Amino acid sequence: MDDMNDGSTQGSAKQAEVVPPGRGASNDRLMAALGYVGALCLIPLIFARQSPFAQEHAKQGLVLSLIAIVVKVFAPGLWHIPFGGLLVMVAGFAIFITAIMGLVKALQGEKFEIPYISDWARKIHF
Repeated sequence: MDDMNDGSTQGSAKQAEVVPPGRGASNDRLMAALGYVGALCLIPLIFARQSPFAQEHAKQGLVLSLIAIVVKVFAPGLWHIPFGGLLVMVAGFAIFITAIMGLVKALQGEKFEIPYISDWARKIHF
């Protein structure tokens, strides 16, 4: 019976990598959460270089912010085509919800991979 418990806890640990508790873990979590707050994503990119956890979240937040900027730039033109306004609203809502999910996961100390965005984020090197 103990073998079954060990297997189930290992399986769940593989799904969500967590920042281990200890010195500086809460600071890493706060820095990682800042990564999802628009232009504040630059703070962990510059000041938390020693934390791969904060860097990963900040890079995803940077890509998400750049996508939001692109949506805002093209939004005025999209309002004039059928369903363009709906597309802009859905995109904005999706970006907002994804940023909130990333912020919550960062504060919980969990790794959070956003499909496609995490792939682009891995290509950013500072």
